Amino acid sequence: MKTIIISVIVALSIVGYGFISYEPQSEIKIPENLFTSDNTPVTGQDLFMANCAVCHKADLSGIPPTFPSLKNISKKMTKEEIATLLKTGQNAMPSFATLSDEERKAITGFLYGEETLSEITTPLSLEQKGAYLFTANCTACHKAKQDEPEPTGRKKMGRTPIVLGGINSIHTFSDFEHILNTGPCYMPSFENLQSEDKEAIYLWLSTIKNPENLTRTSNGCRMRGNCRNR
Repeated sequence: MKTIIISVIVALSIVGYGFISYEPQSEIKIPENLFTSDNTPVTGQDLFMANCAVCHKADLSGIPPTFPSLKNISKKMTKEEIATLLKTGQNAMPSFATLSDEERKAITGFLYGEETLSEITTPLSLEQKGAYLFTANCTACHKAKQDEPEPTGRKKMGRTPIVLGGINSIHTFSDFEHILNTGPCYMPSFENLQSEDKEAIYLWLSTIKNPENLTRTSNGCRMRGNCRNR
């Protein structure tokens, strides 16, 4: 089966000026049929790779403390509790209510070490993939919406990373990709992310309305201008 390779950059430790250092995570292979609506049966493992591994890693080790390890999760949570958490989300973990009950059940079974299969396949849109990638790579420092809680992973050094929701109002995708590649000021470079993954993040952020960003085109305080104190 043809696969889509997503090279995911993950946060491992916090360094100066509120941004993070990182190292590449192992490649995550996602079956192409997860981006279609042909309802080809899919395993719980494949569903985990598509929806969870970006934050909890392919080997279930997670990125503590933000994304905990899921190893031996059967000793900590019941299947019902895991299925409920998948549906509701919690803290930095988004809701997976868009998945069917059968798909969430298949993921839960996989976490319990079972070989599970879902006959239902809910297509994963680029925007959804972008939301997951944003959660794994950006939320330690950036908010997507102005009214969200302040990220807990960045240091308070007198500088505040920009709220990224509505980024399309101040940056084209080409500009956004260039910024991710170069890592201006104290922001790390995300050059190792695939271009299609950067586009997915950009598309998801573009669905969010953020009035604050509309004023940034006039005062020059754009994403690349984060070096300045605010």
